[in-house]
Amino acid sequence: MLDKTRAQELAGGLDLDRLFYCPACVFEIAWAIHTGEPVHWQTLGRVAYWTWDELEQSLVAALVDARMREVRFAEEGLRDVQEHGHRTAVARAVVLRLAQQMAVEITHTSKE
Repeated sequence: MLDKTRAQELAGGLDLDRLFYCPACVFEIAWAIHTGEPVHWQTLGRVAYWTWDELEQSLVAALVDARMREVRFAEEGLRDVQEHGHRTAVARAVVLRLAQQMAVEITHTSKE
């Protein structure tokens, strides 16, 4: 399985716009980021579990695409997700990226 650092690097190379997930589930983490609260790895795992039914298929497709584009660690990440699902560092790293993107949107909206 990929470690946290490699999973986060891989997540950085994925196209988030292609992923289907529950925004309400990710909001808790996005709000914590927005307000400067720490985000715990265990919380990311819980949210990955909550959103997995929606996220799985689109994440696998994004990982296949990343592998074709030769994104570093994509092959290992795809294997991890196929074998271990939401329990992977990849799933947690993706949830974190989605929450970070949402936090940016919250910040931008609140300044308007």
